[in-house]
Amino acid sequence: MFEKVLASRSLRRAASRLAPGRAVKLAGVWGSSGALAAAAVATLRRAMTLVVTAQLDEADAAADDIEVFTARPAQLFPAWETDLAGHVATDDVSATRLRLCNLLAQPANLRDEPVELIVAPVMALMQPVPSAQALAAARKPLRRGAVQDIEELVAWLVEAGFDHVEQVEQQGDFARRGGIVDVFPPGATAALRVEFAGDQIDSLRRVDLDTQRSTEAIDGYDLTFSAAAVTDDSGRASVLDYLPSDAVVCLIEPGAITETAETIYHRLHDIEPPLASDPLDEAIATQAAAPAANWFTPQEVASAAGRLARLETYAFHPAEGTETIDLGVRSLHMLAEKPQESLEALGELAATDEVWVYCETPAEQQRFGELLAASHPKLIGAFRTAIGHVAAGFHFPEIHLAAVGHHEIFHRYAKHRRLRRVRTGRPIDSLLDLYPGDYVVHVAHGIAR
Repeated sequence: MFEKVLASRSLRRAASRLAPGRAVKLAGVWGSSGALAAAAVATLRRAMTLVVTAQLDEADAAADDIEVFTARPAQLFPAWETDLAGHVATDDVSATRLRLCNLLAQPANLRDEPVELIVAPVMALMQPVPSAQALAAARKPLRRGAVQDIEELVAWLVEAGFDHVEQVEQQGDFARRGGIVDVFPPGATAALRVEFAGDQIDSLRRVDLDTQRSTEAIDGYDLTFSAAAVTDDSGRASVLDYLPSDAVVCLIEPGAITETAETIYHRLHDIEPPLASDPLDEAIATQAAAPAANWFTPQEVASAAGRLARLETYAFHPAEGTETIDLGVRSLHMLAEKPQESLEALGELAATDEVWVYCETPAEQQRFGELLAASHPKLIGAFRTAIGHVAAGFHFPEIHLAAVGHHEIFHRYAKHRRLRRVRTGRPIDSLLDLYPGDYVVHVAHGIAR
């Protein structure tokens, strides 16, 4: 499906016109086709691409859309939805922001995971990150065979904000047993075991917290201070400063992005009581205590993005007089209230175009096939199905392609928030490890406290 999108003449023309400091406008971009267009242009340009959305939920949806359509990972750069002050190594948002900055600061051939497509709400771009210089000064490189005093490493971990515990359980923990130091770095998915032979690092291995046994051996790892929550102008930078000069910034609905950024910045400084019906309430109602003076202004964010190549996508044509490429994507207006009518309309579209139906689970995909066999046997084989969540379907007439989510056909809408990366944790040894108010996950009954 993605190969078919890459063949679009309109997208190829847009990719060829991109240049640092220049904006290319794409009109007629509907639903999830915005994220798809950004991923296609990034692939055609072979350039790192940052996709910017107005709202937090839109960033989650765009990241999911990119991964579903391309089968490639999309790095989500999150925004703090609470006070920036007082973040510690165990703060998930701080760790994720710091991890991405570290990845961007490294040469491409040294990164332990790809950073090709990044998605961020504009609120995340307004919040500062440590500068590359500050990050380098806060970094502790560990290399197999290197000379390193174990006492100095332990002192560094304490100063960096790691918690000294008997056994590592969660990110931000470290434990020492003789000549072995276990560390769970912020943002990592596995803990790290550093084994010493005197004053030399003998081995570096990842650790399975369930068994406390070493697994994968690695040659090196860079630990970093939990410095993602910047509270003054010292070492203050924008994540846009980390992007290479040939990077592309894709702005999905620039007008909405600017309006959201202006609203957030205005409220941070004026601290006006939010309206109960405003969709921004959830994200910024608790921001009154945040160090607003340290945030970047909407103008500063726009200026930083302006030095890079920019792809701007619009559902409708922008103001007259601007050079625009019309992608011609349409909404799936044929979807009716009754699923039977929607399936018939999609069946008619499938007679001329390739129609993809995205189901969230294999079981849902199987039930969809059974439903077609029972109620619409003529449509068996008319659609292609795949696993994944697509936020909003679309029809791309130029390349005879349509994509729709299973939930849109059957009107099963629910607020979809992207799950943060899962980090392993150590299971409890006995019920004596629990305290009143702790959250527990029962194998049969789910979450409780």
